[in-house]
Amino acid sequence: MAELVLSVPMSDRGRSAIAHLQEHGERDLGCNYARALTDRLRSLRSAEFLQHWPHSFHLVRVADGDQVRASNRILRWHDGEKAEHGFVETAEPNVRLALSANQSFQFRLGGQHGAYLRQMRHNQVPPGSTGAGVQVVVVDSGLDTSAGITPSHFYDVESTPPGPLRQIADGTGHGTAMATLIREIAPGAAISVVQALDPTGNLPLWNLLAAIPVAVYDCHAAIINLSVGCAGFPNRCSICGATVQARLLGFDKMLEGIAKVPNPAVAGPPIYVAATGNEQANAGFNFPAFQSETVAVGAVTSAGVRSSFSNYGTNGHKWYLMAPGGEEVARTVTEDVGSVVTSQGSVPYFGTSVATAYVSGMLALLRSELRYRNMPRDNFLDKVVQDHCELAPGAQPIEYGSGQIVYVKAPAAAAVAAAGASTPAVKQNLTIEIGDTWVRIGGVTVPRRH
Repeated sequence: MAELVLSVPMSDRGRSAIAHLQEHGERDLGCNYARALTDRLRSLRSAEFLQHWPHSFHLVRVADGDQVRASNRILRWHDGEKAEHGFVETAEPNVRLALSANQSFQFRLGGQHGAYLRQMRHNQVPPGSTGAGVQVVVVDSGLDTSAGITPSHFYDVESTPPGPLRQIADGTGHGTAMATLIREIAPGAAISVVQALDPTGNLPLWNLLAAIPVAVYDCHAAIINLSVGCAGFPNRCSICGATVQARLLGFDKMLEGIAKVPNPAVAGPPIYVAATGNEQANAGFNFPAFQSETVAVGAVTSAGVRSSFSNYGTNGHKWYLMAPGGEEVARTVTEDVGSVVTSQGSVPYFGTSVATAYVSGMLALLRSELRYRNMPRDNFLDKVVQDHCELAPGAQPIEYGSGQIVYVKAPAAAAVAAAGASTPAVKQNLTIEIGDTWVRIGGVTVPRRH
C-alpha cells in the first residue's frame, strides 16, 4: 500500500470530507482512511495547538502506483461545491525526504572543520556570544549520547505518542553529526532532537508534519535544523493530462498554522533552516528548502566556490545563503569536515547537511546577542543576509544567494561586532586585537571561549 497526506480546512466542509472518507472512501475513491495527525500526537502539548490551526492533516492509504490518480479523485469529489462531499484542499503522496549527507554510525570532527570556522570568521566571535538562551531543534535521525551532548528534549515521532523519551538513540548518526556541528558554532545554545526517520532511514512527509509541531510547541524551538530534502516530482492529472510539480503543500499549510498560532513561550514562529540538496541540480532546490518561509542553505568550498554537488537555480528566494560543506570531484572527496564510520568503513563527511548545521549554529549565535535578541524573526533574517553574508565579486545570486554566512563581514573591525554583542561595552580609545584563542583589550589578554 501507498499513502497520501491530506490538508483539510477546519470547517464544516472539511469535517464533512473526512466523514465521507472514513465511511465511503474505499467504495467511492479506492482509498482507506488511516488517521489524523492530532491522534498521532495525542497527549502532547502540540496536539492542543493543532486544534486551533486553519487546517487539519490526515493520512489515507491507496494501492501502490495509484497515488496520483487517487489524489485527483479525492480532490474532485471534495472540491467544496457539493455539501455532501465537503472540501479537501490538498492531497499529495507521502514522499520520503532523504538525508543531505551520508548516514553514519559515528562522527569524528576533522578535515577542514577548523579552516571552515575561520572562513566564517568564527574566530572573531566575542567571548560572551555563545548562543545561550536559544533553542535549536534538530529534526533528524536522533542523537548518540556518546557525543557528549545532553538534549533539552528528545522525541521520537515513530512512537505513538512520540514521547518525551528517556531512551535516547541515533539509528544512523546523521542527527548526531548535525548536533555536533551546531554545538561547535554555538556552544551555549540549547539543543533538542526530534527523531523523525522511518525504518528505511528516510523522513516521510507524514513524519515531518508530526515533527515540526513537536519541535515548535513541545521543544520551544527558536531554530529548526532540517538537513533533509526531496526533489519535486510530477503530478499528472488523469482527466486533462496537465502536469504540475508537487511541492510539499501540506508543509506549507503547516507553516501557515504555526504562524497563526505561535508558541506563546517563544517570541514568534521559529526559523526553519533547510538544505538545498546534493544532486548537482541547477534548476532548483530540494523541498523544504524551496519553500519561501525557510532559510535555504547551499554549500561552498574552502575557496568560497559553490560545492559541485550543491543544488541551485531557484530565483527570488529571500533567504538563500551559503556555508562551507566540503567538495567532491569525480567521486573523490577533496574536502570534508571529518569522517564517519559506516558499514563500508571510515569515509569523509560532507554535504549541504553540513552547511545547514553551520548556518543553524551561526543563527543561534547571532540571535542570542543583544542587538538581535528582540528583533522580529523576518527582520532578523533580513539583517543576517544584509550584514552577515558575503557575495564574492562576480558571483551570481541564482547560484550563491546572498553569499556565504560570516560572523563579521570584511573588512569590518571586530569591535563593531563586539559593540552589539551581549558583552560589556568597550571604550573607543582602547585597542582591540583578536586571535583564534585570545582577545587583547587595552593590553590585557584574556582567553577566548568557543
